[in-house]
Amino acid sequence: MAQRQKPLVGLDIDPVGVRAAQVSVNGQLSVTLAAHTPLEPGVVRDGEIADVEALTEALKTLYRENKGLDKRVRVGVANQKIVVRTIELPPIEDRKELGAAVRFQAQDEIPMPLDQAVLDWQPLDIVETENGPRQRILLVAARRDMIERVVAAVKGAGLRLEGVDLGAFAMIRALDGQPGEVVYSDEAVLYAEVGGLTNLAVAKGGQCLFTRASGSGLEGLAVELAERRGLTLEHARGWLAHVGLDRPVQHIEGDREIVEDARHILDDGVRRISAEIRQSLDFHHMQTSGGAGVARAVLTGGAIAIGGFAEAIGAELGLPVGRGSVAGEPEGITPGDLTIAAGLAVGGMPCVNLLPADERRAAGAGGRSGGAVYAVLAAMGLILLLSAALVVSGNGVDSKRAELAIVSAQADQAEQTATRLQAYTTFASMRQNRVDTVRSLVQNRFDWAHALGEIARTLPKNVWLSSLDGSVSATAGNTSSSVRSALPNPAVDIVGCTTSQSDVARMMSAMRRVDGVVRVSLQSSKKGSSGSGTSGGGGCNGDQHPSFTMTLFFAPVAVSSPSTATASATPGATGTAAPATGTAAPATGTAAPASGGAAPSASAATTPSTTTSGGGTQ
Repeated sequence: MAQRQKPLVGLDIDPVGVRAAQVSVNGQLSVTLAAHTPLEPGVVRDGEIADVEALTEALKTLYRENKGLDKRVRVGVANQKIVVRTIELPPIEDRKELGAAVRFQAQDEIPMPLDQAVLDWQPLDIVETENGPRQRILLVAARRDMIERVVAAVKGAGLRLEGVDLGAFAMIRALDGQPGEVVYSDEAVLYAEVGGLTNLAVAKGGQCLFTRASGSGLEGLAVELAERRGLTLEHARGWLAHVGLDRPVQHIEGDREIVEDARHILDDGVRRISAEIRQSLDFHHMQTSGGAGVARAVLTGGAIAIGGFAEAIGAELGLPVGRGSVAGEPEGITPGDLTIAAGLAVGGMPCVNLLPADERRAAGAGGRSGGAVYAVLAAMGLILLLSAALVVSGNGVDSKRAELAIVSAQADQAEQTATRLQAYTTFASMRQNRVDTVRSLVQNRFDWAHALGEIARTLPKNVWLSSLDGSVSATAGNTSSSVRSALPNPAVDIVGCTTSQSDVARMMSAMRRVDGVVRVSLQSSKKGSSGSGTSGGGGCNGDQHPSFTMTLFFAPVAVSSPSTATASATPGATGTAAPATGTAAPATGTAAPASGGAAPSASAATTPSTTTSGGGTQ
């Protein structure tokens, strides 16, 4: 960690307030001057400045009440409008060419229009890959409108903005390699600041591998407790720290309802924050396949002042979790609250500057050097005029070289990707074939269970069946009915007996009411010994009762391959199907969270073909 050359104040701004720190480095980072001012709710939302004027007034108040703070500041940002990527490029020694290559590659890496973003980058190390050596670059981009609100608030307070860095990078600089800490170069460490929001960073050997910020944090828990118990935010924060997670609830003094609510909110908060951290780590691991996993975690921010919070987070994550803070934190400020502000006050790696280019030039020219600055600028202007022609001609060459290097790398990458994805193409074709097969089976299915149940339910009195044949098409099945070929629809051929010809007519009328039947055709109805099959009573009792043959046609279904369903019955088969029990017994032991849900129902499975046999009268 390098000693900075000039005094600089780090400003950490989150939904709770503004924290300022001025530090010294003498073997370790130590806070020499610190201050804090609270913010009204809504001034900062999810890490973004929502009310520039209110923040400006808060900064003025901070400096008015703390005269010793230097006006040269570096501000940290952490929100969802920041993108951090690690990219790989062919090794390029010339920094100008490397910068051109980074900007060219950024078009594919950054999910926002580059004209609406502020970019900065830092070279990391050179690694060996399948495509040869590659230069790793830490690329950071932020929405310009978000950065401009930070600039407006700081400049409106009369401060000199030296840079805008990531709060996550400052956290790494402040906590990495603390005295007494055993650090392994190949060990990935999770740093988590839980305060006004949750700010995460994964680093290895001081290099940031991943960072993410979320709106959930300790302040959200305080807001929940304040709303539930009618407390001020300040009192709610105090109750959370008082209750903690390291003692049984019955041993904690105070209002019993507030204590129990605070413990419940803390328990839920630990689970929710741990789940977000776990999801972020999973995303990081997917991006860095083959890299070392996170071995431990360091917790900082206001959460370390709550007893048992770090241990609870560690239990949820399955990682050893330590507490991190900087030396010299003054009394009256919660331990861990100055970590990011202290890291912003010191230089080192990782570090970026998201100030727009015009603001950087203004910051560089607005120091305390008086006329010396202008003399230097005049000399530089003369040098620039003399070298203008060379620069103009050289820029085109540099740009083309960088583009050529990028395109060559992209071509190699595309070829490898195409080879890798060949297996997915084969799998997609196999999947489509299976989908087509399943779709064909579904289209050819006819609900015989429903059709036969409807026939049994609708069958009139004084009717008994000799046989019943079903088929899904005119060419399927083994029926001998002469009217079956009239329609290609699914159909059922019925042969049976009644007590009179009038009952045959009533039978036809009843069958027309069967669900799905579109046509009923009578092939024959006559008295005599032509009833099919024999039973104990002997056909249709000779000449006494007429026998009939009729066909029921159902609504058509799409048929790609014939399937049949045949039902045969012995003489005397009854027309009434035994009632199926369709009510499932209610499950016991689980209380429903709310009433009004539908009761469970039982449904019968259907098959493409059905065979039924039986005898009797209805």
